[in-house]
Amino acid sequence: MPACSPACLFESVRSVSAWAVLVPPLDPSYAHRCAAVAEGSAELAAAALATVAARQTAAQRARAVAAVKGWSAEQRRAAALRLHQDAVTSGCPRYFERHPITVVADCGLPLSRGDLLWSLHLLVDERGLDDGDAYRLPATAAAAMDRDTLDGLAAVLEALLDEVGDSRIPSAIRRDLCQLFGTGLDRATGNESCPAHLFRSGDEFVLRLRTERAALLADPYARDVLLHAAALRTPAPSATWSRTAGTLAVPAVRIAQAVLEHFTTVGGHVHSDTDHVLRGLTWIAATDTAPDATAIICRVAVTAGSAGTARHREPFAPLTAAAAVSVLAERGSDLAIPALTDLSDLTRSRSLRARVNAALNNLTQPARTPPRTG
Repeated sequence: MPACSPACLFESVRSVSAWAVLVPPLDPSYAHRCAAVAEGSAELAAAALATVAARQTAAQRARAVAAVKGWSAEQRRAAALRLHQDAVTSGCPRYFERHPITVVADCGLPLSRGDLLWSLHLLVDERGLDDGDAYRLPATAAAAMDRDTLDGLAAVLEALLDEVGDSRIPSAIRRDLCQLFGTGLDRATGNESCPAHLFRSGDEFVLRLRTERAALLADPYARDVLLHAAALRTPAPSATWSRTAGTLAVPAVRIAQAVLEHFTTVGGHVHSDTDHVLRGLTWIAATDTAPDATAIICRVAVTAGSAGTARHREPFAPLTAAAAVSVLAERGSDLAIPALTDLSDLTRSRSLRARVNAALNNLTQPARTPPRTG
């Protein structure tokens, strides 16, 4: 039997036991103390849950948050440990618009390396729910720790990042958890270029981007522009998001354009998380109003809105296609109409075609004469 390389061994370990075998051992006495704190903190956990309860007024929620802020640091830690224990042992999925552990962390949550290891060892027994609840505490803890505290945990965090990224957890929760685990992984490895949680999917575009444009992703400006692109959570950017995009340095905008250009070269279906980032990059690229910049967005619209085969009607990158069409509809360049016309013929998505046709109608209809007054 041929010898197995360290990389091969690492991959086989992850495939058999995921990340569980990579977690360092925890002193049993510390684990017992964490469990005892969690067991005795049911009331604190209930009070933390009150900060995100659905049926309450804004005033009631504010009072609940104020109560948590008034706790001691140890009380907040105890509530977080109990919330994690409940998430692991619960047989019923729980979904939060904002997670109570996030609220507790915002109020100040002192977690140690031992607390992180305890949460990971407990997570091994999680019942496989798809709500992401049981990942919240270790993800939050990892994102808040420094490099020394995370020493030796990079492989664990990377495996967790892959597991969450490949899960069926709702997309918004999944992206949030991936960002937290990715932040911890970046800190553990000292990575200051492309954030670890972005562009991790196995589609051809991402694989070729990471191999063929590695220098681009390592650019000092790459991190800020990619993080800002990923921070866009709505189809159209808010005024605050747009102001920040408008203040990005010219090299950062060039990075957004270069990533989009690479996408137009490779094409193909992309993971929804990749589509999410490409959409943000499209709006960032739109801050440049030069003809060359508009031409890039035209190519993005056509590529993202195309489909691979007659059986697969979904566009390669539907979020990105919609964003590019919106940009071109607003811009009204001479380049926009031919690109939108091509896309109307190419796309097999009824919703995207309707958006494209509306944009074309808006761009091609004669200017209306304002009604006379007086």
